[in-house]
Amino acid sequence: MSISSALSNALGGLAVSSKRAELVSANVANVSTDGYARRELSLEATSYSTQGGVRVSGVTRHVNEQTLSERRLAGAAQAHSTALLTHQSRMETLVGDPTDASSLSARLADFEASIDAAVSRPDLLNRLEDVAYSAAQVVSKISGMSQSVQDARQDADAQVAGLVESLENNLKNVEELNRLIIAAEVNNRDASSLFDQRQKLVDDISEIVPVHQMKRDFGEIALVSVGGAVLLDGSAVDLSFSGTPTIVPHMTVENGLLSQVLMNDRPAAASLSGGALEAQLTIRDELTVDFQEQLDVIVLDLSLRFQNPDLDESIGPDDPAIFTDNGARVDENALVGLSGRLAINDLISHEGAFDVSRLRSGLGAEFNGDVGDNSLLSKMKEALNEASTLPSGLGQSLFEMGSAFETHVASDRLRLEESHSFQSARFAQLKENELADGVDTDVEMQNLLLIEQSFAANARVIQTIDDLMNTLLRM
Repeated sequence: MSISSALSNALGGLAVSSKRAELVSANVANVSTDGYARRELSLEATSYSTQGGVRVSGVTRHVNEQTLSERRLAGAAQAHSTALLTHQSRMETLVGDPTDASSLSARLADFEASIDAAVSRPDLLNRLEDVAYSAAQVVSKISGMSQSVQDARQDADAQVAGLVESLENNLKNVEELNRLIIAAEVNNRDASSLFDQRQKLVDDISEIVPVHQMKRDFGEIALVSVGGAVLLDGSAVDLSFSGTPTIVPHMTVENGLLSQVLMNDRPAAASLSGGALEAQLTIRDELTVDFQEQLDVIVLDLSLRFQNPDLDESIGPDDPAIFTDNGARVDENALVGLSGRLAINDLISHEGAFDVSRLRSGLGAEFNGDVGDNSLLSKMKEALNEASTLPSGLGQSLFEMGSAFETHVASDRLRLEESHSFQSARFAQLKENELADGVDTDVEMQNLLLIEQSFAANARVIQTIDDLMNTLLRM
């Protein structure tokens, strides 16, 4: 080997060592950076005509595509289950624990207990006042629950608007990164940092809507949702959603009062399933609606028990009973949103006449009857314990209906909690598998020692050649 060949080889070795050290430094510095993939130098031998040695042919990003795809799908499922569990926990807190004095069942139990106390001493006005007060507490609890359900729908609607905006922006950014990567690949430039940015964006997209990533020429990718919608292939789709600032019970997608997610101006919800976006739409359009319907049925049952013509003969067929629909008689054909309109009859309300003696003599009585007459109060007590006549009441007493509602909400939360635990464990395992293919700092430190040795060896060759040249020149 000639001196010039040896010098060329040594200089090439120094250049390779320098680049390898740079990659090791980047790997270690980004060990915890989301989207970062371990880099490794690709080398190739130079031809004999160029005096031999090695040169850098490129930088390889090590990514296990199968593990990455599975982790993304698991992340979408976890985001979906997290949103549903958070909502259901909110609903369970809203209904309350039976041991909590402010829970729905506790309010109904207090109302029944106050009637029991009034039956034993109908002559005591303070006991009649307790009946009116506990009835007002039931109304307050139910009205507050109804309002909170609509607040949850509005929150979900706002979340959908934010997720759609993020999804559209991320798709546009991936489209731009595709363009930059193609340019880098065509011009033989290292595009590793661009690949990292794109991987992180696709991760974010997949959490909102789970996607499959498909390769195209020159490093470009296309994204297709699990539901079959092409979100990006060359250019990104146009997504739109109009948020609704105020939502009331009768507003639904079906009657056109709530917005749908549109993709290229067409409804797209069915093809965007599986992630955080679908979860928020499910909360807005299904879970909260179902909760409201169940609550409305309990309110209707409560109201009809006291509107029974055999209970208080002093009120007419069109007159409101103790519980009213914003002051009017409750109509079972106007069920939607009834719990939000529930009110106490003005005759016994603190905001109204507050004549609690009517609880003893009758709401429509023209004069105060016998103060010892507890017949009306006894009928009220019996009405609370009678089997429901509603098809969905299952022949239960009012208290049993309230308790069944609480149990249903709690059991749904437990079911979602189990699902969330499974999805979280699955995601954690796949994330761990992905990290196992990533940067190992111990290995990188070992590589750094090898790089140091290689650098020193090449430097020694150059030093030796320098000494030889100096010796020749002195001869």
